[in-house]
Amino acid sequence: MPAKGYKLSEDAKRRISAALTGRPGHPQSEETRQKISLARKGRQWSDETRLRYSKTARDGRRKGANHPGWKGGRKRHLAGYIQIWVPGHPRANSRGYVLEHLVVWEQYTGKPIPKGYSIHHLNGSRDDNRFENLAMMRAGEHIHQGIIYRRRILELEKQVRELQQLKLAI
Repeated sequence: MPAKGYKLSEDAKRRISAALTGRPGHPQSEETRQKISLARKGRQWSDETRLRYSKTARDGRRKGANHPGWKGGRKRHLAGYIQIWVPGHPRANSRGYVLEHLVVWEQYTGKPIPKGYSIHHLNGSRDDNRFENLAMMRAGEHIHQGIIYRRRILELEKQVRELQQLKLAI
C-alpha cells in the first residue's frame, strides 16, 4: 500500500492489491509493472505529508547532530585514522569528513599543508593526533621513514623476545 499521507480511491486500492503479486526480491512481469503504474496514477500527497517532507529537506533535520545515528562528528577510518566532520574543508570527502591529523596540523601552524607533503605520525600510532606526535614531510620522505620505522620496530621486537627468553631461562 502507499506511504502514509497518500489519498487513493477504493478503485485504486483494489487495482494495487491485485497487481502486487510479486514478492520482495523477485522481479515482476512487465504486465504487473504496468498495472502498478496505472494504479498509482493521479495520487497526491496530503498537505500534512507535503509540509513534513518539505520541512525535512529545508532544515536538514536528518543531517549532522540532528541525525539519530550522530556520534559527535568523529569516527575511525578503516586504516586506523580518526576522521572528523568539517564540511567545507578543502580536503573533506563527499560526506564532509577530514582526517583529524591534517586539521590538527593546520590549526597549530595556521597554514594549509602544501601540495606534495603529508603528515607523519612519529610514534606510528595513527590515532594519536597530538601536535607533538606529528611531522610534515615530503611524500617520498614519508614512505622512506615508514620503512626505517618498520625495520626498527622489528629489531626492537626481536630484542624483546630475546630478553623474555633470557628471563624464562633464569
